[in-house]
Amino acid sequence: MPRRSAADRRRVDALGWSVVGPALSQTGRFIQPDSNFMIVCVQDDVEIWLRRVCKQIEIPNARLEFHSAADSGRDQNLSHIPRHHFSHRKRLREKTRPIVWESSICKGRQSLGKLCVRIDEGETLNQGFLDACQLADTLSRMAADYTELKESLQNLRQGEPSGTVDDLQQVNVLVEQTMKTAVKLTGYRGAAFFLLDEDGTSLRLKHYCHQGLEELPHVERDLRNACFDRQALINDVSVCSSHSEQEREWLPKYVTTGICFKVATSDGPVGTLWFFDRRFRTINDRDYHVLQSIAVQLGTILDRVILFRQSANHRRLKTELRLASATQPAQLVEYQSPDQLIDCYGRCLSQFDLGGDLCELIPLGQRYLFVVVGDASGNSIPAAMVMTAVRGAVYAMISEIEHSGFWGEREKTANLSIDERLASFQPCCFMENLNRMLVNLTDAHQFMSAVCGLFDLQKMTFTFCNAGHPSPIHLSGKNLNYLPSHGLLLGIDGDINYRQDTVSLSSGDVLVLYTDGVSEAMSRATHRLFRQDGIAAAARLSMHQNAETIFQAIWNRMLAHSAGNRESDDATALVIKMQSCWQLSQS
Repeated sequence: MPRRSAADRRRVDALGWSVVGPALSQTGRFIQPDSNFMIVCVQDDVEIWLRRVCKQIEIPNARLEFHSAADSGRDQNLSHIPRHHFSHRKRLREKTRPIVWESSICKGRQSLGKLCVRIDEGETLNQGFLDACQLADTLSRMAADYTELKESLQNLRQGEPSGTVDDLQQVNVLVEQTMKTAVKLTGYRGAAFFLLDEDGTSLRLKHYCHQGLEELPHVERDLRNACFDRQALINDVSVCSSHSEQEREWLPKYVTTGICFKVATSDGPVGTLWFFDRRFRTINDRDYHVLQSIAVQLGTILDRVILFRQSANHRRLKTELRLASATQPAQLVEYQSPDQLIDCYGRCLSQFDLGGDLCELIPLGQRYLFVVVGDASGNSIPAAMVMTAVRGAVYAMISEIEHSGFWGEREKTANLSIDERLASFQPCCFMENLNRMLVNLTDAHQFMSAVCGLFDLQKMTFTFCNAGHPSPIHLSGKNLNYLPSHGLLLGIDGDINYRQDTVSLSSGDVLVLYTDGVSEAMSRATHRLFRQDGIAAAARLSMHQNAETIFQAIWNRMLAHSAGNRESDDATALVIKMQSCWQLSQS
């Protein structure tokens, strides 16, 4: 091996040892660290990581070693090694040094191995050796904590119980130990970790360990102004010294040198890691190699924290979604009047756990039936929030009508029966109140289409108002009618005035209310929509049957039309059948 030049020799610092990294050229120039070493930290192989650290640490007249459990039974007799195997014989001679300190590293009950310190025969236990033992002890505890954290995270991924609070506290301890180890390895006086916020625009101080340093300035940092942190996030490292007022602004008082490294996980940068010293120091090979390795190790720890929290959040959200789905409209909607004059059957299905489709049937006394079908913009939770607000308002206003009368006319209607009150009910006014509520409650991009109406079973009429919803289908004998729309979607313009229409019904008539998840169901083969025509054609084939049979005909044909198409939407269909005298006699 070529003799090192003076520029290559590593100085021994105050602890009595130095680090010799493999990323040194024969001329003393820095070479980018071997990517294999970085992969060691990322791939969480503790045994390999400890072996690499032991190779990097050079203690005068002593040696730091890691022996795995698998090494314990190996034969170390020098007599079996040929003389020409000089390098192997040298390594084995080094193993004959007496062990004066050791610590076991375990993963649960399983032993990973031992970290030990050997010294030359006749050497005394000087301060440098004692400091090296302290460092080895820190590495031992750090490896044990790391393996325990890794095991708890693996248990979490497998669905086994794990204490969230304890595990996160353990992570904080492990991060602090990592920073203290880096300080000891390099002789710096302090280290600080800044965490990047979710939107990636600012940093916040999370950990600061030091030996007698002053308070750290700028614990919250805007990346537009934090030039050294920004440079480290872009170029992996930046160096700050107290040469100028601008640089001193980012260093603790009396600190001369600061080095900032990027900390990243598998998803990208998550923060910066600073090291501070009161002495003026240039970043040398040893510092760069060790500190960058520690930054990568810190990123690996945080990668597992992110996974841990994502898993915990996933479980929490899954529970909350299950509870929230219980408040959603019933998937199956059925109603038949006491006199069996009207028969209703429908289904409201969401693409996800929560959806934005609304389908409600509310009987009001013996004579009236209120119906509302709607479709909120978007999908899943955002749509469900809009739909829930409208649904709550619908029930609140219907309850107000049942018990107190109409708004602004309570004195006139308070003493009237429910049938007398509903005789003057106007769906257009009802829709205007819903619209004003939604405009005041939601943003401009959150809106809803809806159609609501009131069946008068005595007069055989359906009075309705349509706010931008797909046109209901009315089948009467051989006639097919698409009921009109009366205005804009709900939630866009609070001052809009809606209109209403009344349809006369006959025995055997069929009304189909639906959302665009049914009419816009697309065929994967032909890329054609199911459309209103498909709904009407399917309903007409079974219009002499009851409401459930008509619904099944529509639903099955829609499913057959869109078979194999993964792009689906919330889908709702409601069939209302006015029973004929023949059907009443059969039932």
